[in-house]
Amino acid sequence: MSLQSVSMRVFRAVSSPIRMQILLLLYHGGAMSYTEIMKSLRLSPDRDAGKFAYHLKRLLQANLIKPD
Repeated sequence: MSLQSVSMRVFRAVSSPIRMQILLLLYHGGAMSYTEIMKSLRLSPDRDAGKFAYHLKRLLQANLIKPD
């Protein structure tokens, strides 16, 4: 994988305000569960779970976060 494709994947991942909030939350708070992150971002598990999962997937694809 070229540096350019890796860079583009990272740039796309951080282009979303919610993904940046997730990264900052994890940077300052350390490892957190799916539910803890949702609660910290004041997202509703019923209403926002799909959107939240999409954003986590983008961060995972860019190797900016790791599942535990």
